[in-house]
Amino acid sequence: MSAGVSGPATSGESAPVFLSGPKKMVSILLALTGAAIFYGSLKELLEFSFQNENYSHMPLIPFISGYFFWRKRHEISSNTGSKFNVLGILALLSGAAAYLIGVHRAGVFNENDYLFFMTLAAVLYFLGCFALLFGVAAFRAAAFPLLFLFFMLPFPSFILNKAIFFLREGSTCGANFIFKIAGIPFLHHGFTFDFPGLSVYVAHECSGIRSSISLIIMGVVMGQIFLARWSGRILTLLVAVPLAMFKNSIRIATLTMLSLYIDRSFIYGRLHRDGGIIFFLIGLSFLGLFIRFVRKFECRGAMPAEKAEKINN
Repeated sequence: MSAGVSGPATSGESAPVFLSGPKKMVSILLALTGAAIFYGSLKELLEFSFQNENYSHMPLIPFISGYFFWRKRHEISSNTGSKFNVLGILALLSGAAAYLIGVHRAGVFNENDYLFFMTLAAVLYFLGCFALLFGVAAFRAAAFPLLFLFFMLPFPSFILNKAIFFLREGSTCGANFIFKIAGIPFLHHGFTFDFPGLSVYVAHECSGIRSSISLIIMGVVMGQIFLARWSGRILTLLVAVPLAMFKNSIRIATLTMLSLYIDRSFIYGRLHRDGGIIFFLIGLSFLGLFIRFVRKFECRGAMPAEKAEKINN
Protein backbone atom coordinates (compact mmCIF):
# COMPACT_ATOMS: atom_id res chain seq x y z
CA MET A 1 0.00 0.00 0.00
CA SER A 2 1.40 3.45 -0.91
CA ALA A 3 0.80 7.06 -0.03
CA GLY A 4 1.74 10.43 -1.48
CA VAL A 5 -0.48 10.15 -4.55
CA SER A 6 -1.08 13.51 -6.21
CA GLY A 7 -4.43 13.31 -7.95
CA PRO A 8 -6.09 10.32 -9.59
CA ALA A 9 -4.19 8.24 -12.10
CA THR A 10 -5.36 8.32 -15.69
CA SER A 11 -5.30 5.49 -18.19
CA GLY A 12 -2.10 6.74 -19.84
CA GLU A 13 -0.32 8.03 -16.75
CA SER A 14 0.44 6.22 -13.51
CA ALA A 15 0.12 8.05 -10.22
CA PRO A 16 3.45 9.02 -8.62
CA VAL A 17 4.40 7.15 -5.46
CA PHE A 18 6.78 8.81 -3.00
CA LEU A 19 6.33 6.99 0.30
CA SER A 20 5.87 3.33 1.08
CA GLY A 21 6.60 0.98 3.97
CA PRO A 22 9.18 2.08 6.56
CA LYS A 23 9.98 5.26 4.61
CA LYS A 24 6.47 6.51 5.30
CA MET A 25 6.91 6.09 9.06
CA VAL A 26 10.32 7.77 8.98
CA SER A 27 8.83 10.70 7.05
CA ILE A 28 6.08 11.14 9.63
CA LEU A 29 8.62 11.01 12.44
CA LEU A 30 10.86 13.60 10.74
CA ALA A 31 7.88 15.86 10.03
CA LEU A 32 6.75 15.74 13.67
CA THR A 33 10.32 16.41 14.84
CA GLY A 34 10.63 19.39 12.51
CA ALA A 35 7.25 20.75 13.64
CA ALA A 36 8.27 20.47 17.29
CA ILE A 37 11.58 22.25 16.69
CA PHE A 38 10.55 25.00 14.29
CA TYR A 39 6.87 25.67 14.99
CA GLY A 40 7.56 28.67 17.24
CA SER A 41 10.06 30.37 14.92
CA LEU A 42 7.96 29.76 11.79
CA LYS A 43 4.91 31.19 13.54
CA GLU A 44 7.00 34.22 14.48
CA LEU A 45 8.17 34.47 10.85
CA LEU A 46 4.56 34.53 9.64
CA GLU A 47 3.66 37.29 12.10
CA PHE A 48 6.82 39.18 11.10
CA SER A 49 5.84 39.02 7.42
CA PHE A 50 2.49 40.65 8.20
CA GLN A 51 4.16 43.45 10.16
CA ASN A 52 7.10 44.16 7.82
CA GLU A 53 6.07 45.23 4.32
CA ASN A 54 9.45 44.19 2.90
CA TYR A 55 8.53 40.55 3.52
CA SER A 56 4.84 40.48 2.61
CA HIS A 57 5.67 37.87 -0.05
CA MET A 58 6.83 35.25 2.45
CA PRO A 59 3.50 33.46 3.13
CA LEU A 60 3.14 32.77 -0.61
CA ILE A 61 6.52 31.07 -1.05
CA PRO A 62 5.57 27.57 0.26
CA PHE A 63 2.47 27.55 -1.95
CA ILE A 64 4.44 28.54 -5.07
CA SER A 65 7.04 25.90 -4.21
CA GLY A 66 4.26 23.32 -3.75
CA TYR A 67 2.82 24.20 -7.15
CA PHE A 68 6.13 23.57 -8.93
CA PHE A 69 6.63 20.40 -6.90
CA TRP A 70 3.22 19.20 -8.13
CA ARG A 71 4.18 20.04 -11.74
CA LYS A 72 7.32 17.88 -11.45
CA ARG A 73 5.82 15.14 -9.29
CA HIS A 74 6.16 12.39 -11.90
CA GLU A 75 9.79 13.24 -12.66
CA ILE A 76 10.58 13.34 -8.94
CA SER A 77 8.79 10.06 -8.29
CA SER A 78 10.61 8.28 -11.12
CA ASN A 79 13.97 9.34 -9.64
CA THR A 80 13.21 8.37 -6.06
CA GLY A 81 15.80 6.18 -4.36
CA SER A 82 16.89 5.27 -0.86
CA LYS A 83 20.67 5.26 -1.20
CA PHE A 84 22.54 6.99 1.65
CA ASN A 85 23.99 10.31 0.49
CA VAL A 86 26.27 13.01 1.81
CA LEU A 87 24.05 15.83 0.50
CA GLY A 88 21.35 15.17 3.06
CA ILE A 89 23.84 14.92 5.92
CA LEU A 90 25.53 18.20 4.93
CA ALA A 91 22.17 19.97 4.72
CA LEU A 92 21.14 18.69 8.17
CA LEU A 93 24.48 19.64 9.73
CA SER A 94 24.31 23.11 8.18
CA GLY A 95 20.75 23.48 9.44
CA ALA A 96 21.83 22.42 12.94
CA ALA A 97 24.64 25.00 12.87
CA ALA A 98 22.21 27.76 11.79
CA TYR A 99 19.79 26.71 14.55
CA LEU A 100 22.49 26.82 17.23
CA ILE A 101 23.66 30.25 16.06
CA GLY A 102 20.09 31.56 16.16
CA VAL A 103 19.39 30.16 19.63
CA HIS A 104 22.76 31.15 21.08
CA ARG A 105 22.63 34.72 19.74
CA ALA A 106 18.88 35.28 20.24
CA GLY A 107 19.52 37.95 22.85
CA VAL A 108 21.97 39.80 20.59
CA PHE A 109 20.28 39.61 17.18
CA ASN A 110 17.38 41.82 16.20
CA GLU A 111 14.21 40.04 15.12
CA ASN A 112 15.18 40.17 11.45
CA ASP A 113 18.57 38.46 11.95
CA TYR A 114 17.22 35.94 14.47
CA LEU A 115 14.51 34.84 12.04
CA PHE A 116 17.05 34.60 9.23
CA PHE A 117 19.01 31.90 11.06
CA MET A 118 15.94 30.06 12.36
CA THR A 119 14.25 30.02 8.95
CA LEU A 120 17.52 28.97 7.30
CA ALA A 121 17.71 26.10 9.78
CA ALA A 122 14.12 25.04 9.01
CA VAL A 123 14.65 25.11 5.23
CA LEU A 124 17.94 23.18 5.45
CA TYR A 125 16.28 20.64 7.75
CA PHE A 126 13.54 20.07 5.16
CA LEU A 127 16.03 19.85 2.28
CA GLY A 128 18.25 17.45 4.22
CA CYS A 129 15.35 15.18 5.12
CA PHE A 130 14.17 15.16 1.50
CA ALA A 131 17.64 14.24 0.20
CA LEU A 132 18.04 11.42 2.74
CA LEU A 133 14.57 9.99 2.13
CA PHE A 134 14.39 10.21 -1.65
CA GLY A 135 18.00 10.39 -2.84
CA VAL A 136 20.16 12.80 -4.81
CA ALA A 137 18.45 12.09 -8.15
CA ALA A 138 15.04 13.02 -6.75
CA PHE A 139 16.57 16.09 -5.09
CA ARG A 140 18.02 17.13 -8.45
CA ALA A 141 14.63 16.67 -10.11
CA ALA A 142 12.96 18.77 -7.37
CA ALA A 143 15.79 21.32 -7.21
CA PHE A 144 13.71 24.33 -8.27
CA PRO A 145 10.77 23.98 -5.84
CA LEU A 146 13.16 23.01 -3.03
CA LEU A 147 15.62 25.86 -3.54
CA PHE A 148 12.76 28.30 -4.10
CA LEU A 149 12.02 27.95 -0.38
CA PHE A 150 15.09 30.10 0.35
CA PHE A 151 12.96 33.11 -0.66
CA MET A 152 11.29 32.63 2.74
CA LEU A 153 14.43 33.88 4.46
CA PRO A 154 14.53 37.47 5.70
CA PHE A 155 17.66 39.29 4.56
CA PRO A 156 20.29 39.69 7.29
CA SER A 157 20.36 43.33 8.36
CA PHE A 158 23.75 44.13 6.83
CA ILE A 159 22.69 42.69 3.46
CA LEU A 160 19.29 44.42 3.60
CA ASN A 161 20.91 47.79 4.33
CA LYS A 162 23.40 47.36 1.48
CA ALA A 163 20.59 46.31 -0.89
CA ILE A 164 18.53 49.37 0.05
CA PHE A 165 21.54 51.65 -0.46
CA PHE A 166 22.27 50.00 -3.84
CA LEU A 167 18.64 50.44 -4.97
CA ARG A 168 18.58 54.06 -3.80
CA GLU A 169 21.75 54.81 -5.76
CA GLY A 170 20.52 53.08 -8.89
CA SER A 171 17.08 54.70 -8.69
CA THR A 172 18.62 58.14 -8.08
CA CYS A 173 20.93 57.78 -11.09
CA GLY A 174 17.99 56.67 -13.24
CA ALA A 175 15.84 59.60 -12.11
CA ASN A 176 18.77 61.95 -12.76
CA PHE A 177 18.95 60.66 -16.34
CA ILE A 178 15.17 61.09 -16.85
CA PHE A 179 15.27 64.68 -15.56
CA LYS A 180 18.12 65.51 -17.96
CA ILE A 181 16.26 63.97 -20.91
CA ALA A 182 13.14 65.94 -19.93
CA GLY A 183 15.16 69.18 -19.86
CA ILE A 184 14.19 70.04 -16.28
CA PRO A 185 16.59 72.42 -14.49
CA PHE A 186 17.85 70.94 -11.21
CA LEU A 187 20.81 70.40 -8.94
CA HIS A 188 21.76 66.90 -7.83
CA HIS A 189 23.85 66.04 -4.78
CA GLY A 190 23.78 62.64 -3.10
CA PHE A 191 20.19 61.45 -2.80
CA THR A 192 18.74 64.96 -3.09
CA PHE A 193 17.34 66.78 -6.13
CA ASP A 194 16.82 70.56 -5.88
CA PHE A 195 14.30 72.08 -8.28
CA PRO A 196 12.93 75.63 -8.41
CA GLY A 197 10.68 75.76 -5.35
CA LEU A 198 10.98 72.04 -4.56
CA SER A 199 13.55 69.75 -2.98
CA VAL A 200 13.20 65.95 -3.32
CA TYR A 201 15.10 63.50 -1.13
CA VAL A 202 15.22 59.78 -2.04
CA ALA A 203 14.83 58.25 1.42
CA HIS A 204 15.23 54.62 2.56
CA GLU A 205 11.48 54.18 2.14
CA CYS A 206 11.80 55.29 -1.50
CA SER A 207 14.31 52.55 -2.40
CA GLY A 208 11.56 50.28 -3.74
CA ILE A 209 12.99 47.27 -1.89
CA ARG A 210 9.62 45.54 -1.46
CA SER A 211 8.54 45.81 -5.11
CA SER A 212 12.09 44.97 -6.22
CA ILE A 213 12.06 41.71 -4.25
CA SER A 214 8.61 40.91 -5.71
CA LEU A 215 9.80 41.67 -9.24
CA ILE A 216 12.84 39.42 -8.84
CA ILE A 217 10.68 36.58 -7.50
CA MET A 218 8.24 37.05 -10.38
CA GLY A 219 11.19 36.94 -12.79
CA VAL A 220 12.32 33.62 -11.30
CA VAL A 221 8.80 32.15 -11.48
CA MET A 222 8.10 33.39 -15.02
CA GLY A 223 11.49 32.18 -16.22
CA GLN A 224 10.80 28.72 -14.82
CA ILE A 225 7.38 28.55 -16.49
CA PHE A 226 8.06 30.11 -19.88
CA LEU A 227 11.77 29.47 -20.57
CA ALA A 228 13.34 26.10 -21.29
CA ARG A 229 17.03 26.84 -20.75
CA TRP A 230 18.86 27.81 -17.58
CA SER A 231 20.86 30.42 -19.50
CA GLY A 232 17.65 32.30 -20.32
CA ARG A 233 16.39 32.00 -16.75
CA ILE A 234 19.63 33.33 -15.29
CA LEU A 235 19.64 36.18 -17.81
CA THR A 236 16.07 37.05 -16.79
CA LEU A 237 17.11 37.18 -13.14
CA LEU A 238 20.05 39.45 -13.98
CA VAL A 239 17.79 41.77 -15.98
CA ALA A 240 15.20 41.92 -13.18
CA VAL A 241 17.62 43.78 -10.86
CA PRO A 242 18.32 46.85 -13.07
CA LEU A 243 14.69 46.75 -14.19
CA ALA A 244 13.62 47.07 -10.55
CA MET A 245 15.75 50.22 -10.24
CA PHE A 246 14.46 51.54 -13.57
CA LYS A 247 10.78 51.29 -12.59
CA ASN A 248 11.61 53.02 -9.28
CA SER A 249 13.37 55.78 -11.20
CA ILE A 250 10.21 56.24 -13.25
CA ARG A 251 8.22 56.49 -10.03
CA ILE A 252 10.53 59.15 -8.55
CA ALA A 253 10.58 61.16 -11.79
CA THR A 254 6.82 60.91 -12.31
CA LEU A 255 5.93 62.04 -8.80
CA THR A 256 8.46 64.87 -8.99
CA MET A 257 7.23 66.19 -12.34
CA LEU A 258 3.58 65.98 -11.25
CA SER A 259 4.51 67.96 -8.15
CA LEU A 260 6.44 70.55 -10.16
CA TYR A 261 3.93 71.16 -12.92
CA ILE A 262 0.52 70.17 -11.55
CA ASP A 263 0.20 70.10 -7.76
CA ARG A 264 2.71 69.92 -4.90
CA SER A 265 0.50 67.42 -3.08
CA PHE A 266 1.60 64.65 -5.47
CA ILE A 267 4.95 64.40 -3.68
CA TYR A 268 3.29 63.21 -0.47
CA GLY A 269 -0.22 62.28 -1.60
CA ARG A 270 -2.02 59.01 -2.31
CA LEU A 271 -0.10 58.22 -5.50
CA HIS A 272 3.10 58.43 -3.48
CA ARG A 273 1.79 56.23 -0.65
CA ASP A 274 -0.29 53.69 -2.56
CA GLY A 275 0.78 53.98 -6.18
CA GLY A 276 3.65 51.50 -6.00
CA ILE A 277 1.55 48.77 -7.63
CA ILE A 278 1.20 50.89 -10.80
CA PHE A 279 4.95 51.18 -11.26
CA PHE A 280 5.45 47.54 -10.25
CA LEU A 281 3.11 46.51 -13.08
CA ILE A 282 5.10 48.70 -15.46
CA GLY A 283 8.29 46.88 -14.44
CA LEU A 284 6.53 43.51 -14.68
CA SER A 285 5.34 44.36 -18.20
CA PHE A 286 8.89 45.13 -19.32
CA LEU A 287 10.07 41.89 -17.72
CA GLY A 288 7.35 39.97 -19.55
CA LEU A 289 8.45 41.51 -22.85
CA PHE A 290 12.03 40.52 -22.17
CA ILE A 291 11.02 36.92 -21.40
CA ARG A 292 9.01 36.82 -24.62
CA PHE A 293 12.09 38.05 -26.50
CA VAL A 294 14.30 35.36 -24.94
CA ARG A 295 11.69 32.69 -25.62
CA LYS A 296 11.70 33.55 -29.34
CA PHE A 297 15.46 32.95 -29.44
CA GLU A 298 14.99 29.64 -27.65
CA CYS A 299 12.39 28.58 -30.22
CA ARG A 300 14.66 29.59 -33.10
CA GLY A 301 17.49 27.58 -31.58
CA ALA A 302 15.24 24.53 -31.17
CA MET A 303 14.03 24.53 -34.78
CA PRO A 304 17.41 23.64 -36.45
CA ALA A 305 17.92 20.87 -33.88
CA GLU A 306 14.51 19.39 -34.72
CA LYS A 307 15.25 19.56 -38.45
CA ALA A 308 18.64 17.88 -37.96
CA GLU A 309 16.99 15.11 -35.93
CA LYS A 310 14.43 14.49 -38.71
CA ILE A 311 17.22 14.30 -41.32
CA ASN A 312 19.19 11.82 -39.22
CA ASN A 313 16.10 9.69 -38.79
